[in-house]
Amino acid sequence: MKKDNFAFLFFFTIFSLISICVSLQSSAIAQKRTHERTGWEQEGLKGKVKETVAVTQHIKKNEAGEEIAESFMTIIHQFDESGNLISLCKEMKNPDIEKKTHLYDRNNNRIETRIFKDGKLSVRTKFSYNEDSQIIKSESFDSEDKLLGKNEHFYTDGRLLRELLYNKSSEMYGVIQYRYEQSRTIQTLFLHDKLDSKTISDYDQHGNLTVMEKFDTAGRSIHKLVQRWSGSQNILSKTIYLQNALFERTEYVYNENNQLIEKSDFDKTGEFSFKYIYKYKEGKLLGIAFYKKDIPSTYTLCTYDAQGNKISETKYDYQYSKVYEDYHLKKREYTGIKIQYWE
Repeated sequence: MKKDNFAFLFFFTIFSLISICVSLQSSAIAQKRTHERTGWEQEGLKGKVKETVAVTQHIKKNEAGEEIAESFMTIIHQFDESGNLISLCKEMKNPDIEKKTHLYDRNNNRIETRIFKDGKLSVRTKFSYNEDSQIIKSESFDSEDKLLGKNEHFYTDGRLLRELLYNKSSEMYGVIQYRYEQSRTIQTLFLHDKLDSKTISDYDQHGNLTVMEKFDTAGRSIHKLVQRWSGSQNILSKTIYLQNALFERTEYVYNENNQLIEKSDFDKTGEFSFKYIYKYKEGKLLGIAFYKKDIPSTYTLCTYDAQGNKISETKYDYQYSKVYEDYHLKKREYTGIKIQYWE
């Protein structure tokens, strides 16, 4: 293997993860054409939102016992009038500032993403599409506009057929091939002309992913995901296996309005680990209670504006009182969200 390919190992890992995400999305679309969600929908926003600014504060007490708020994180989302996310900025207290900006074409396809670190451009990624708005090329560049790597996608009858992976020297180092069998997608990865792995994904009649399993060159299972669904939207359980051994399982419960009311996690022994309980009022999420081993840990209270968008989130810790032999709530964290709408 050439020296250039060794230097490319870190970027390959990141780029491969991106490729897998794109591939899975393409496979799902191949099973069933679905609506491409806008940035508003992805963030669960209602109305024509232009910007959200969320400031999270830690709540502490000073020596006098008075509550003081200490800001430690600010997240800013900005959207265009079509609902596309055009900028995402995350600022931590350290200060450590990360910012993403996105550009879109007239068909609302994302054509460029820029990642900034401490105010300086870190990575820029360009995307190209065919006439059906399917991605055909993605290229990433560093802060000096030098190529980090690229992917090329090829389609047949609207389905992703092949994906080519290139390193920073524009040398092809990998190929992902796709084959479709009714509700199954078979994804085969070759690295440096050698078989690396095979991933088989199965979908139900609604296009929901039910089983995804990755195998090594000897046909041994590396990773397996099993999902059960109720109808077309509600996932009932998600189970992960590593090398055929149970790793974790998550179960979901919904109310009559198809709103999630309970999410429980179990460890690799099948033992209950923790759960979230969701409470609603007038169709809106009012609060989230978090339990560890059936012991209350935190409670999060939410408030909303007239449009139905969340404008605050207050997190409390459950603290046990030996005097009263009961739990009481102590404020721990507060997030205020300012929302600006397009006129």
